[in-house]
Amino acid sequence: MKGKYLLESIEIERARRLKGLKVVDTNALHLWNKVLKLLGTNNDKSEILKAYSFAKKIDYKHEGLNPDIYFAHPLRVASYSFLHVQPNNLDILIIGLIHNIFELSNYSRDDIQTLFGEKIKNQISNLTVNRALQYDSKYKYEYYRNIINGPFEARVVKVFDKIDNLFTLSLNPDDSVREKYLKEIEEYVLPMAKRDLPLIFDYISELVRFNYKVGYLTK
Repeated sequence: MKGKYLLESIEIERARRLKGLKVVDTNALHLWNKVLKLLGTNNDKSEILKAYSFAKKIDYKHEGLNPDIYFAHPLRVASYSFLHVQPNNLDILIIGLIHNIFELSNYSRDDIQTLFGEKIKNQISNLTVNRALQYDSKYKYEYYRNIINGPFEARVVKVFDKIDNLFTLSLNPDDSVREKYLKEIEEYVLPMAKRDLPLIFDYISELVRFNYKVGYLTK
């Protein structure tokens, strides 16, 4: 199952994300059920269910969102990442489910290595942004260089993480922050999408243009 049809129009998806800031996004669970259906009786399905159960119980420290509402984000990222890649890639599911764990929880790298192995831990480490340096151009170059030169799974998760965040970028009233965010995507994320997810490239490109066009919107 591949293709941008898994994402509906920007307007529909944005409306879902706005609603999902107040109540749990039921479409995220719908996507997850698509994943489980594709997994069928896969021998490794128990590992995915373990990762899901673990991720769902994390006490995410995200400003303005309780853990249940926030969990829809990693669930969407994991599901979209998996559903747009063939053959099925189980590491993508695990990485997508816990891609923000070091930034938004108290779990350590040793914890994740023990639970999911060194490969998963290393990719999540590469995806974790040092927020104190997030606007430093040299840091950002090295950050993306590690992802671009690293395993495929982290690049796919990064693309869908950015797509998911772009639907609500217009809620940020800081013009400078929005512009830096979009420039970052143009410089680093669009090339990854073109390379690894060509079917989604037009969609994320249009989503970037949408954000430039609308600027700051409160709803």
